[in-house]
Amino acid sequence: MKQKIIISLFSILILFNSCSKKVLKVYKYSFPSMSTTVTVLITTDDSLKANSSFKIIENIFNYINSIASDYDSNSVLFKFNQNPLTELCIGKELKEIILLSDSVNTITKGYFDPTIKLLKQLWKFDTGSHPVPSSDSIKMLVELCDWKRLNMIYKKDSLCISGKNEYTKLDFGGIAKGYAIQAGIDTLKKSGIKGALIDAGGDIGAFGFKPERTLWKIGLKHPRNNKNNILAAFELKNCFVATSGDYEQFFEWNGVRYHHILNPFTGYPSKDLVSVSVFSNSGAISDALATALLAMDEKSALDWINKDNYSGFIIIDKNLKIIKSKNLNSFVSSLQIFSD
Repeated sequence: MKQKIIISLFSILILFNSCSKKVLKVYKYSFPSMSTTVTVLITTDDSLKANSSFKIIENIFNYINSIASDYDSNSVLFKFNQNPLTELCIGKELKEIILLSDSVNTITKGYFDPTIKLLKQLWKFDTGSHPVPSSDSIKMLVELCDWKRLNMIYKKDSLCISGKNEYTKLDFGGIAKGYAIQAGIDTLKKSGIKGALIDAGGDIGAFGFKPERTLWKIGLKHPRNNKNNILAAFELKNCFVATSGDYEQFFEWNGVRYHHILNPFTGYPSKDLVSVSVFSNSGAISDALATALLAMDEKSALDWINKDNYSGFIIIDKNLKIIKSKNLNSFVSSLQIFSD
């Protein structure tokens, strides 16, 4: 009888241990923010921690949107754009976005320029097919819209901004999502999450592993083939990737495609490149560089990727030729290129 009791207690203990053992799994959550769908994948053995982390990430995105959106009438940036001649002192996060923008504008020699908001509005990329704006109107705005026309004044620890003319209006669509992704990834790392991926409309940040100890695998959209819509697949090595392409926002007129990434010096979209993906250790830098390089001519873009030792690149030219930078393997593994 005593032996049966011991065996029964032993069986119960095994059952209890098997039921209480926590298992790593991937939890998924999506939410709308910053004019796209944000998807968060988290590796953890704690569903409560996953759910609380999801809410933290959603709050981060909504907060960044509340300060950096150029279309939300309640945002800080929207209020600046309503009256750019009036000096506005800004908070920590918007200050960081502006200083990062200033750095990328400098290193790309002006190809990243968030002050061309009025130029983008002139093109009306969100209204379907229509005639191209007149060359005179484009030329006028090219001359009036320039990052150097943004005043940046330090007052103790604060940064205050104003425009040198009424045309100095800001659009951080080329950097804000990357900044928000990085803020989210940094927060998850500090909280002890084993691994995570944040995808905001194709801008992605990832760290750690999935439960089976494999890296996060993602695909690069084919810019023309809608049936086989993945051109390349790879695993991310704890980094960020952002892609800009001529297939995201565009219209066609008289058989010519006009996309929404404008060359700040000409006011027209570049016709040399179809897609640019930038891999780096900064979400904001990846986002901004992808925008800048797509605005360049092919020679300038290729010169850039051959000299940049801090980032990796995949470029697709107008002939759908795939060009990889020499240091791409520092950021990805198991790269697969699929045929048309």
